Amino acid sequence: MVGLFFRGIVKTCSTLFPMKWFKRWGSTNPPRGSNVQLLTNVMVRGVSRVIMAVGWMCKLPKYFISSCGNGLPAEAQHAQRSKRVLDDEGLWTTFNYVKNTDWPSVVKNLYRYFSVIDIHDHYRQGILALEIYNKTKTWWHRVMSTVLGMIFTDAYFMYRYEYLLTHLDLDGIETFEEWLGKLAFQMINNPYLEGSSSRHGRRSSSEIPTVRKHFLVFCLSLFLNTNDNSYFLFFILKCSIDNTH
Repeated sequence: MVGLFFRGIVKTCSTLFPMKWFKRWGSTNPPRGSNVQLLTNVMVRGVSRVIMAVGWMCKLPKYFISSCGNGLPAEAQHAQRSKRVLDDEGLWTTFNYVKNTDWPSVVKNLYRYFSVIDIHDHYRQGILALEIYNKTKTWWHRVMSTVLGMIFTDAYFMYRYEYLLTHLDLDGIETFEEWLGKLAFQMINNPYLEGSSSRHGRRSSSEIPTVRKHFLVFCLSLFLNTNDNSYFLFFILKCSIDNTH
């Protein structure tokens, strides 16, 4: 752990971790955003390394161990929250607000990257969901669905990254569904498919079957007029791949 610069949450596996001491601290109901830190030195190949044990109070006390970073105060956590309230007219209204919570730098940096895999899965499996809408019993079709979903999701996050390089925030950025719609449209109107090449040279667009083009346009119209966007996106891509030979 020391050589790899580990940072993680301590739950049930707490060997050599002062869990009893931290639980006594958490039982005192410390204020939200407070933290306590314990440090120890470990010799690794003749080099002294610092191991940090951290207790941080959020809604419930949470405990961490880290061999890198520091426990200095960081910018407060700004969490978006919402609750439903009953107004004077007896109607339910959703009230949005921001909850600010102090935390140390070691905890902030952990949560900054801790959930990236889960966020990727939420976009790929929850929004795109090619594995759900593409019903198949063929394993290579299933693998294709998963790989395509990973490619599309990674490409969207690259788009978000490039967007932040030229903008201060994500205001005005396209949602995943909007971005997928443009992707499907661009793949249908792909100029490289208009004159696909063969062994005897490049074919003209008149030699390419027009049935494929009509079918792709039909799929696009379904894609733009249905909530099951990923289902039709998959068949748009499958049709494009099957006919690009």
